[in-house]
Amino acid sequence: MSNPQLHSRHTPPNTQRGAATLVTSLILLLAITLMTFSSARVSVVEQRIAANDYRAKQALHAAQAALERAVYASNVAAPSLGTTITGVLPGSTSITAPCTVAGICYTYVYSSVLTTALLRITATGWSDDGSATKTVIQYIKKYSPRTRPAPNGPVQSGGNYSSNSNAIAITNAVTGTVIQAQGTLDTNNKNVAYITQANGTTVPATVANGGLVPNTTTTGVTGVVNTVAEGEAYFQSIFGATKYEIKSLSMPVACSGPCNSSLINNNVVKSGNTITSYGTPKSPYIWVTGDTTINADTVIGSPTNPVVLIVDGGLTINGGATIHGYVYSTGSTTNPETVLSGTANIVGAVASEGNLNAAGTLTINFSSFTNIPGGNGLDFYVKVPGTWIDN
Repeated sequence: MSNPQLHSRHTPPNTQRGAATLVTSLILLLAITLMTFSSARVSVVEQRIAANDYRAKQALHAAQAALERAVYASNVAAPSLGTTITGVLPGSTSITAPCTVAGICYTYVYSSVLTTALLRITATGWSDDGSATKTVIQYIKKYSPRTRPAPNGPVQSGGNYSSNSNAIAITNAVTGTVIQAQGTLDTNNKNVAYITQANGTTVPATVANGGLVPNTTTTGVTGVVNTVAEGEAYFQSIFGATKYEIKSLSMPVACSGPCNSSLINNNVVKSGNTITSYGTPKSPYIWVTGDTTINADTVIGSPTNPVVLIVDGGLTINGGATIHGYVYSTGSTTNPETVLSGTANIVGAVASEGNLNAAGTLTINFSSFTNIPGGNGLDFYVKVPGTWIDN
């Protein structure tokens, strides 16, 4: 006979399994809850990091904007040392530093470094909520176009010069020198009408005469220009300043592929007018990045407002284009090179780091650019390379 008390001391198997399942479920629920809280915490942290990064970029953007405005302002009027200038980025309304949610503001201040010709700009920017701030420092110095060597003649080439037309007219009533080249001069046995005398007398010329000066030498350049360093040396021999310095005071125009004259005219200068997009201080200087084609009957600059057109790439001028001012192309000793053709008319001078080819009924009338203006007299403030500091 079985004992009832003995059976009552043991838990049925089904009850044991139910308890184990309940405990496991509770553990899993706890784990899921912890994972959810952890995931939510990570998400919040990531959002905060993203927000902080966004505010930091806003502040840096404002500081950079302040720096650019300070460089620009220095060319409008002489900098006032020690004076703090406060402003806002476009679209903002607050001018309180640090900023509120009303806008992204900035301040900048000039301080003298050794001499007033070398200044330090300290620019600070705030985010739109004032939670982030950034300070950048940049040194600037004076650059005067008067101190650079004047162009020695209407055509200068850091490579080889060639032409295949007997209808080219190049006038130089100032020095008589017509063409200078680091490399060879080849007119393909054409008698080209180089006009060298002040009285306008036309002199049929070949490579041997007519004012041609072959094998021009430039300090820092051996033979034709074929390296970046030699290109920089050739540029400085003409402008008396580095490419970086000249580019920093120029109106920028970017091209992808061939850049036609309408892009330059629509964004930079209209026929007979100065550049207005950046104001008078930067008006004479145009820096075009990319291979450039200027054609049709485009007129850039004017007799009273000539320009300095610098093309960082190959340059082709053709059609009936007219340019008043100084034209410089980095070009190449291979391709792309500088090509002047059609019925183009340049009142000023042309220089190419690389090969220069002249054709068509091109006319170049030399001028030494004594009337190219500046904003603050003839002096410009330009950024000193390598002096940008991020605090």
